[in-house]
Amino acid sequence: MRRHLWYLSENLIGLAIFDDRISPEQKAEMVEGMKRPSTTKNPRRPESKTPINLNRPLSAFCSVRSMQVLESLLGGQQPTFLELSPETWNTDSCFKCAKKRADVLKVTNDLAERGIALIQRFLGNRTKDERQTQFLLKLARLHTKAVPKKTKAELKKVLE
Repeated sequence: MRRHLWYLSENLIGLAIFDDRISPEQKAEMVEGMKRPSTTKNPRRPESKTPINLNRPLSAFCSVRSMQVLESLLGGQQPTFLELSPETWNTDSCFKCAKKRADVLKVTNDLAERGIALIQRFLGNRTKDERQTQFLLKLARLHTKAVPKKTKAELKKVLE
C-alpha cells in the first residue's frame, strides 16, 4: 500500500486545490498547511515509519514544499490567489491560469511504463512462454547486479 501513496507527497499534494470535489473549507486548511515547515526528509513520499491513516485530512500532508508545484504551474510566480478566500478562486486570473495548466498534466507511472515497453521491445516475439519470460527477467536482474554501473562515456572507452 505504501508504494501507492507517492501522490500524497508534500510536493504533489498542492495539486489537490484544483479539484472541485474538495470543499472550500478543506482548501483553506490546505493553504494554512502550506505555511508549516517540512517535516520529512524525503518529500516525495510519506515517512515509512508513520502508520497509514486514511482518515487524515489533506492539509496534514501540506508544508512549504507544497507551494513549489503551484509556483511551477505559474512559471515561478507567487500564487497570489492563495491570499483570497477559496470561494472566490474561480474568478481569479492567477488561479484560472494555474488550473488550466494543472488540468493538462498527465499522471503516469513512468518507470513502470518504461519497464514494460523495454521488456516488450526486447522480447518481441521471441518467447510466448511465461516461464521463459520470467527466467529472462531474472537473468537480466542478476546481470544488472553483477556488472558495475558505467556512464556512457566509460562504456565508449571500453568499446574503443
